[in-house]
Amino acid sequence: MTTLVIALFALFMAFWQEINRFPAAGKHIMELKHEAQDLHHENEKLAQEIIGVKRQLLELTHQLERIKDPEYYALKDAGDEAGLSHLERARRLGTSN
Repeated sequence: MTTLVIALFALFMAFWQEINRFPAAGKHIMELKHEAQDLHHENEKLAQEIIGVKRQLLELTHQLERIKDPEYYALKDAGDEAGLSHLERARRLGTSN
């Protein structure tokens, strides 16, 4: 454990020395940090857009289902349990009524 701490400290010191010895390297590191932050924000924005597209896709899928089976959804919207039961039995038997 102590060896790991010493190694990490030495790595930090080397990194710090490089930043102070070569200001251009420090500036480049800061630019990379800002670019990484920008990419992180862009990634979050894209993730939110994907969530919106998924919602739209689910809504469109639901609308297509309603178009494909208007009789079922008309009974469902009306809360007609008896009509739904009759429709299900008729479909199981392969008749339209």
